Amino acid sequence: MSAFIARTLLHYCNVSRKNSTYMAPLKIDFYDFTFVLKGRLRYVVNGEAQDILENDAVFIPPDSIRERIALDEPVKYVSYNFIAGEGERLPSGPFLKGIISEQIRQIVSCFSASHLAEVYSTREKVINLLNVILHELNDILDFRSSNPHIINIIRYINEHITEPITLHSVSAYAGLTKEYTAHIFKKETSMTVTEYINHRKMLLAKDMIHSTSYPLHEISDRLGYEGYSYFSRVFKKEFGASPTKIKREE
Repeated sequence: MSAFIARTLLHYCNVSRKNSTYMAPLKIDFYDFTFVLKGRLRYVVNGEAQDILENDAVFIPPDSIRERIALDEPVKYVSYNFIAGEGERLPSGPFLKGIISEQIRQIVSCFSASHLAEVYSTREKVINLLNVILHELNDILDFRSSNPHIINIIRYINEHITEPITLHSVSAYAGLTKEYTAHIFKKETSMTVTEYINHRKMLLAKDMIHSTSYPLHEISDRLGYEGYSYFSRVFKKEFGASPTKIKREE
């Protein structure tokens, strides 16, 4: 998994409308990711109809037949049509209930223009924000939990992933004891806090090896590891190969 899941942006809109317009059935050759911030949309995907309510999303893959039904009621929604990189991990969809977190809403608010202007810098900003949203979406789907402590812990780890993070710092942030933090996290995610921290750091480390010219020791430092040997051991456990071997294969 790379930092750039979406590679080419075809269409973007962030609109409030008095009603939703009809889209005739069409077999698409791109991903359609549309979510509702307020109101309701109704989609039919491969013959299956579903209402998309506030904080719901529709995530339609290529080769699907997409149709949108006209509804005579107010709606605010955001829509992206894009091409993904080969082999990237994407939500299975097509209907994702209650998936739009407050963090995704905040990301969208960074760029709320109605439609994408044909200006390269504008398009680049939108696709960068889309990739952040897709990574957040994957995190939510990986560790979907109704426990607010787990949601806060995962968000804290992801937001501080380049810093040294320990069970002590995580539990202090969550306002819980270390023992209780360790217990509920393992119960909800089937991973220890340390395993999750290292998993997220290793994904970022591998991406940095592929996409930057940083020396391996610098990548280790940038991810908050005090020693390269420990970083290397964790990396090999995660991917079955050392950082040196992965870099050599570049």
